[in-house]
Amino acid sequence: MVTLLLVTWSMPLPVIAQVTIEGGLNRQQRLYIWTITNNSNKPITAVRIPHYRAVIFTPPAGWEYEITNKNEIGMKMAPGVITAQAGAGSSIFPSRAKVFTLSFAPGSHTAPGTGVATITFADGTSETIDGVEVPWRVPWFRRHALLIGFGAMFAVFLFVQVLRGRRKQGSGSGQPSTQSG
Repeated sequence: MVTLLLVTWSMPLPVIAQVTIEGGLNRQQRLYIWTITNNSNKPITAVRIPHYRAVIFTPPAGWEYEITNKNEIGMKMAPGVITAQAGAGSSIFPSRAKVFTLSFAPGSHTAPGTGVATITFADGTSETIDGVEVPWRVPWFRRHALLIGFGAMFAVFLFVQVLRGRRKQGSGSGQPSTQSG
C-alpha cells in the first residue's frame, strides 16, 4: 500500500481593514481632510474623531455633528471630540467612501498629531483606527524649549561672571608681596 502525503504551502492573504481613514492636514487650505472608506459589509453610521482647537467641521451631506471644546471666545483651550452621526440614508455603505473636513485655529499651541478615531456600524459594533492625523496640542516643553534654552545659557553666563569676580577678589589685596631674605 502506497501512502501519498500531500504538503501544500499557502501564502497568508493580506488582512484588509474594515475601515480606512486617509488624509490629514492640507497645509495650503489649513484644513484637515479625511476620506473614510468602508471596506466592511455593513454601513458606517457614526464617526468620532479627537481634535484640539477645531473651528468648523464639515461632514458629508445628511450627517449631523457635535464638537466638544470648539475653539470659540470664552471656551477653554482643551482637547475635544467631534462626533458625527449619519442621517437616514446617508451612511457610508460598503465599498463606498465619504469626505470629512475640519478647519482649526492655527497657532503656537497646535500642530499635526495622531489620534484614535472610532467608527460605529449600523449593527452597533465599532472599530478604532489608530494613527489618524488630527490637530493636536503641542506639548508644554516643545512650546517653551527656545525660552528654556536661552534661560539656561543666560544662567551659565551669570555663573561664569560670578566665578570670575570671586577669582579677582581672592587673588590678593592688590599690593605686591615682598619677602626679605
